[in-house]
Amino acid sequence: MIAKSQVIAALTPWLGSEMTLLLDGQMEKITGLLNGWSPRQELAPLAQRIDSLLFLAVREETRGRFLIRLADESWVRVTLEDFAAMADDALYPLFCDMPLDAESLLILREYSMTSASLSALRAQYLRFASMQTPQELAAIASFVKKCYPAARWRSWLA
Repeated sequence: MIAKSQVIAALTPWLGSEMTLLLDGQMEKITGLLNGWSPRQELAPLAQRIDSLLFLAVREETRGRFLIRLADESWVRVTLEDFAAMADDALYPLFCDMPLDAESLLILREYSMTSASLSALRAQYLRFASMQTPQELAAIASFVKKCYPAARWRSWLA
């Protein structure tokens, strides 16, 4: 079971704590969507739904300016690409809640390849590490370091 606090923790680096508080209702909806997902469903539509919820909520809350104050008091303007990355990060609690079995690992592998999901790669690397060879883990680490900004993986990948 995924808690709203996990969704908030995943999105706070993007939205700041002030905005996540303002979007409490959206955090509740996202948590409900994650908890309602089943392995028989595709992940891409879920990610798109989260992306849309976040985009619409931030647009409304910022009155279309998309300017957000982060925890360090700096201001950033979020872009369309940021919303896709936010949605992907919001999926991470779901990936951590999946059973440690071959079916879940297969779902993560397929989704990471078809959707360029850093969160799916992170879950494979951290949570499903015991189910993979050292070569597979090294390939994930190499891919992540080459394809994603360090700010997105620095906290979990050495």
